[in-house]
Amino acid sequence: MRQLTRCDPPPELRTNSSLWTNELLNAIRLTPDRIYLQLSQSQKNRLVRSYFKKFPIIKNTLFRFSGEKCAYCETIPTTGRIQRTIDHFEPVSIHPDSTFQWENLLPSCHDCNSNKRTLDTRVSPIVNPCNDNPEEYFTFNILLLEPSNNLTHEEFTKANRTIIELNLNSEYLLKSRGTLAAAFQAPIAKLRRTMNYLDNNIGHIDQNWESRFVKFRNLLDGLSEEINPALPFLTYRELIINNNTVYQEALRKRVDYENIIRGLVI
Repeated sequence: MRQLTRCDPPPELRTNSSLWTNELLNAIRLTPDRIYLQLSQSQKNRLVRSYFKKFPIIKNTLFRFSGEKCAYCETIPTTGRIQRTIDHFEPVSIHPDSTFQWENLLPSCHDCNSNKRTLDTRVSPIVNPCNDNPEEYFTFNILLLEPSNNLTHEEFTKANRTIIELNLNSEYLLKSRGTLAAAFQAPIAKLRRTMNYLDNNIGHIDQNWESRFVKFRNLLDGLSEEINPALPFLTYRELIINNNTVYQEALRKRVDYENIIRGLVI
């Protein structure tokens, strides 16, 4: 989970949110106990779902400011079980007055939205990536997402509840992190071997050394491309790559190697 900066609401929502909210609340007032759950399914579809379906720009704008990712687990939803959905941070069934408030809407995959369900986040707060900085709440222990160290009791509870309620250590997410971690090992090992060759032969610069430098540069660039903000699971990617000592050493040595190459060209 990463901190997100919310953009302005699309004009279709800004113009109609008050009208749509009043329509919904008026319908709820006519139910026996004045609660959302007593609306018929057709009423729910007409008063809530139809508007989000009629104006796809609402969902598209949400996913645009999240980089097309789920705000919670950082997957890139497509179809099926990880399709794109709109999450109401405060659930419609409990807080219908917030149904069309832009600040209450988050881009979510189907899994996270389904896991969160009707959790009352006013009573049981979880981390909101638009209002909180997730980096302060979470850390990774190998593959597992865990509450960060040095949190207050209240913050720990909030972080732990977020992980549990959203199932942020699901089998799917653990496998995805494991696949990423394994995929980076081979290029990092090649990078280490290539860097060792360059260092051990720095006094004998020849065509072979230069070709190894090209290989080194391509390996380093390839790893850097793996932390492109457009890719899924960016937080975990950054952890694996940026915290790797070989990668960091290679970044430092690249300048020295390039200066050697530049000197040869001059």
